[in-house]
Amino acid sequence: MKVRNEKYWNSFSNFFKKLFRYFSEVTPTELPHDHNVSLSFDEKSNPYPTIEKTIIFHKLISNHLSEITSWPEYKELRNNVILIGPYGQKWEDPDNFQLHNNYIPHLFHELYDKSKKSFMLDYSILEEKYLLIENAIYEDEWIINYKTPLFNIEIETEQFYIENNLTIHKIPHRDLTTLFDISHRSPGVTPSFYSPYIKTIISSDLAKKKEEPDSTPEFIRKNFVGLTATLTLFKRFPILHGPIYSVRKNVWTIAQGISFSGLGPVLNFPVNSVMLLEKEYDEVIQFYNRYKNVLEFSDWLKIASERLIQYGNRYNIYDKFIDIMIIFEILFLPFDSQELKYKLSTRCAAFLENKLNESRDVIFGKLGLAYDIRSNIVHNGKISKNSNKKLKELGININDLISSIEMYLFESFEGLINDPTSRKNLDNFVLNIKPSLNN
Repeated sequence: MKVRNEKYWNSFSNFFKKLFRYFSEVTPTELPHDHNVSLSFDEKSNPYPTIEKTIIFHKLISNHLSEITSWPEYKELRNNVILIGPYGQKWEDPDNFQLHNNYIPHLFHELYDKSKKSFMLDYSILEEKYLLIENAIYEDEWIINYKTPLFNIEIETEQFYIENNLTIHKIPHRDLTTLFDISHRSPGVTPSFYSPYIKTIISSDLAKKKEEPDSTPEFIRKNFVGLTATLTLFKRFPILHGPIYSVRKNVWTIAQGISFSGLGPVLNFPVNSVMLLEKEYDEVIQFYNRYKNVLEFSDWLKIASERLIQYGNRYNIYDKFIDIMIIFEILFLPFDSQELKYKLSTRCAAFLENKLNESRDVIFGKLGLAYDIRSNIVHNGKISKNSNKKLKELGININDLISSIEMYLFESFEGLINDPTSRKNLDNFVLNIKPSLNN
């Protein structure tokens, strides 16, 4: 192993070897414990929460601090340690507060966990951890890994490479455990109670100067939303994602942790999932590339995509109607403020006439009814008698209608992405349709 600071490495190595030997001789009853909710897996690899007895490392160090600070190995480490904060700044520590309360207990905990939760220290893990510490000191460029979990889509292979530095992969156990642990400890800032059942995650690395903040760049956020929307449209199934979060990949610092830089939907109900097959990968990439090309010059697609993802997370049927009709307005009413229901219904019916096995009149009628129901909900909080009567006349119920409208939405998205210029000429479709829609 090649190191850049021999004194630091030697003192680091000697101290933690001594620390592990010391606690390997401590009787278990002397170890302070807590009960932590963690993950276990059944015979089918399905995760489930379990209560696990864990060591409280900061308390363990505190209880033995007077003994530890008397060691020559401790004094050597104290004289050579370089404390780096989360943004690359050197931390002064004249009273050794950070050394005693952050540096030693956190590293001790991580080394213990990676040594198979044992006081038999794995020396290769010790070397790996030190190199990450050195990187934080001497490297100007840090690698940040941005991720967002996907709740209800699986992939057939371990990893699906989308493009340079953007992948979908099966979620590693360490990420699953981390997300579950944080959701257990910090409700409301996390994916959801269903975090243990996430199967897939989107991932992207970004190099940045170490003094720069960890806030998620807009292009990362746009890529994640765009890919989630692409999967939704390709599978004709609302895909739900969690928060975007980031971890430092090539460094270790004091106060290092996970940064949640943007909340996604929070699941509040069980969901079914879909499988993305390996034979579908090329088609997804082609559609994603078309999507990105349109997104470059179309703010409407970004807004509509964000709404599409929000819509997928709606449980209440009334909320679904409100959201889905807002998306239709974004797609089909770019310049209008009057006769919204009529213009939306006629334009969408004309636009979809050659894409579906339904007549333009049927599409027009269902969209108009959906718009009425949206207005009923917004203004009165319930569906009117007249709208219910129209549902009966069509021989469908409210769930049938939302399913049809959802199909129209997916087709509309795909059609506008494949031919974005058509959005500027929507009235040309109306001029060429049968008179029945204009009566």
